[in-house]
Amino acid sequence: MLSHFRGLRQLLNSPGHEGLLVLFYAPGHERFLEGLVRHQTDEAMVEAYDNEESRKLRFARDAAVYVRQKLKENKLADRVRFVTSFDLRAILGRVNAIFTGQFRRFFVGPAKGIRYDAPKVVEAILRLRVLGNGVPALRLDHDVIFRGHNADIEDLGLFKGGDS
Repeated sequence: MLSHFRGLRQLLNSPGHEGLLVLFYAPGHERFLEGLVRHQTDEAMVEAYDNEESRKLRFARDAAVYVRQKLKENKLADRVRFVTSFDLRAILGRVNAIFTGQFRRFFVGPAKGIRYDAPKVVEAILRLRVLGNGVPALRLDHDVIFRGHNADIEDLGLFKGGDS
């Protein structure tokens, strides 16, 4: 992602077409939902168990700190939001305990692992937050935005903003 900062800055600051990119980083999302059911703090979620899901959630937390610092250093913090499951606590953490117990079924499904539909929850929350202010919300998965084979020409892979 860091190699794409120049292209992101160009794309998101294109005059007359300024934008905002929200990246949802989902490792450990299942563990987070389980922690909400158990009324655990964020710290307890990453420390309570030494299993792969807790390690993934801990990594997502640490990655967010790193990426947000790099975004700030590269003057992209006002245009790029790096969201993890922890950022959803403000909304999902207020849900009635009866419904919280259904999160896994609603957001993940019966099979193990995060699939294509899981980030749609974040997309829906984003759409609700911008409802009525005329800001379009588009969903693009990471493999559409960041294409490694274009890294040598610093192209995002999707398109470029403004003149290049």
